[in-house]
Amino acid sequence: MSGGAVLLPILTYHRVGLPPPQSTCRGLFTSLRSLEWHLRLLRRFGYGFVSFDDLAAWQDGGAPLPRKQALASFYGLGE
Repeated sequence: MSGGAVLLPILTYHRVGLPPPQSTCRGLFTSLRSLEWHLRLLRRFGYGFVSFDDLAAWQDGGAPLPRKQALASFYGLGE
């Protein structure tokens, strides 16, 4: 990537946990086991994690983000 472009994978999870039996939005849930697998896979490929604060500081002209970083975003932790 050129021109100072940054590749920052962002993983967005709506709900971590098992959906309730009556849930009509089962696709919005990720099991804890799947989440752990995703995070281990990223680590295996050499990725670390940054926070939204790190991202905001970089966008405001702060320190550059380290190479091979990802950001994980969580909407909720399930029922």
